[in-house]
Amino acid sequence: MQVRLFRPRIREEAIDAAVAVLRSGWIGLGSKTAEFEYAFARYAGAPYCVGLNSCTSALHLALRILDLPPETRLFMCHDYKAPGRDSYAWETNVAEERAKNVHVHEGVSEDDFVKMRQTRDATLAAPLLLLPSIQVNIRAGHFPPADANGVHYLKVPVKLAS
Repeated sequence: MQVRLFRPRIREEAIDAAVAVLRSGWIGLGSKTAEFEYAFARYAGAPYCVGLNSCTSALHLALRILDLPPETRLFMCHDYKAPGRDSYAWETNVAEERAKNVHVHEGVSEDDFVKMRQTRDATLAAPLLLLPSIQVNIRAGHFPPADANGVHYLKVPVKLAS
């Protein structure tokens, strides 16, 4: 099966900004991360913001966040609408997370969290779009070279039973 995709339109200023970050040697941290944190905090009306490089880092940090005062507001980047919930939620607070968070609620130690994640993750299949996304991500957002017919394809390996 071949899936045809569109070519994203990326402005030169975005390309220049990405190249500047790559040349800085600070991909996950550095001055651009600090600029984003400052700008997002101002946008959200918060005194500060913390940008992280992965969900794992965010969950690890969440264990420390539970030590903040219960009324501390927390803003999330995205939400997948948990089962049983019909609306998106991007704001919460420490008290709610202590009571309801399925991963890092009150009484969960870092060791408990790591054990739970390792056990759970060992049962999960690869994400549905993992193979297509890798083909674009390893090319810094560019699609694989076009085939002889001029069309770019994302290819998914298939092992057929013999």
